[in-house]
Amino acid sequence: MRFDPGTVVETLQRLEQQGGLFRPHAAEIAVALNKGEFEQALEANGRLQTVLESIVTIKTRLREHVVPADGLGEPGESLGELAIRARGMVILMQVGRLREALRDGVALVRSREWFIGRFQRIDEVATFFRDELRRINGIWKPYRQDQPVLAGVSDMDRVTMYRTTVRIAQRALRELADELDIARLLEKGAAAADLPDVHVACKQIQTVLSLQIDVEPSRQLEPRRPWAGAASSAAGSQ
Repeated sequence: MRFDPGTVVETLQRLEQQGGLFRPHAAEIAVALNKGEFEQALEANGRLQTVLESIVTIKTRLREHVVPADGLGEPGESLGELAIRARGMVILMQVGRLREALRDGVALVRSREWFIGRFQRIDEVATFFRDELRRINGIWKPYRQDQPVLAGVSDMDRVTMYRTTVRIAQRALRELADELDIARLLEKGAAAADLPDVHVACKQIQTVLSLQIDVEPSRQLEPRRPWAGAASSAAGSQ
């Protein structure tokens, strides 16, 4: 499937929305069960199921677009990783679109005043994003399941570090929008509605940088250990 930035941006926005719903629904179920309110728990479970079905569909769609395009292979254990990669691909493709659009003509003349401070040319902006995305991917990649085993790190610790670094990388992506000269450029370009390629590229970069996607579990889930008394009782009954 060809990588379509517009479709991917819409899918990521949907993921942000649905990702903000599944924890409240899960908490609602837990509260209802603790109170013995099984009807309410069942209703909340229906809402949670709808959200989870949507997230599964989103994951499949992102994977179809991202995995063949970015060269990083199959995603690890995390939907958050897939979201980071999708956001990075949108940024790189739309920065490329911006470079082409600003090469000559009206767009070149209009954009000259947009480049002040740290970045004097669009090529410098492209280099900035390329280097920053490489750095951000380097935050989580060492802990992915397909990477060489790190000395002294258990598999459980690796999973914890992987999920933690995916969260850190998500935050690092959002922080790129805090670079004032980048923010100014994107704002000027997004306001240039008479330059469609520039407008769309800047709007989509702004969008993916602003996303707050949190779909990582807060901790590693472990199987519940059997109660010791139950084991003793079972042994005594033999």
